[in-house]
Amino acid sequence: MFLPEAQLKDTIIEILREDEKSISGINRELDKKGIKLHKLVLTGYLRSLADLGVLQEREIPPSKVYSTTASFSKDIYTIIGDAVRAIEDDPREHNKTALYIFQTLFMRPIFLAELLRAGMDEPFGMTNVEGDKRTEARRVLTKSGIKLPNKDPAYYLSEEQTKMSYEKVRLAVLEELALQITSSYRLRKATKQTKLL
Repeated sequence: MFLPEAQLKDTIIEILREDEKSISGINRELDKKGIKLHKLVLTGYLRSLADLGVLQEREIPPSKVYSTTASFSKDIYTIIGDAVRAIEDDPREHNKTALYIFQTLFMRPIFLAELLRAGMDEPFGMTNVEGDKRTEARRVLTKSGIKLPNKDPAYYLSEEQTKMSYEKVRLAVLEELALQITSSYRLRKATKQTKLL
């Protein structure tokens, strides 16, 4: 079965999110999902992911077990959703803030399924993007191995609506992510302020 590399990596991370597993255990879980890989191919792929720091490899004789590393245990949607909720005080602004961050990060309209993956609700009062822009955005996700419901709406906030309102929060979220992903909180001066003013 052909599987884009990004989708295979995400599937393996999802399998390991709950608990560490051996190569055989991972192979069984992939089989259940309809993904057939030769054990030697899977072994090489897992070792590569460990070399890249995506997975942790641990030897428990007679086998090796794999688990996710802290920085790869969540996907970009979950990480940004969590950061938006931590930084933005007003829950009514979470959906629009997340939408703005995703659209500036990915440079395309954002689908409802992506917002739901970030733990957001459907953004009411947003313009639903149709036509070529929606088709092109869908093509990008399909190429990346992300499946969307056929009629999933796509949203895009105009710059006039958002630049002033969300840019400060976007920068704060990206700073938070940079510190989180690199485990660099210890380098930041301790302050009492944790939320945006």
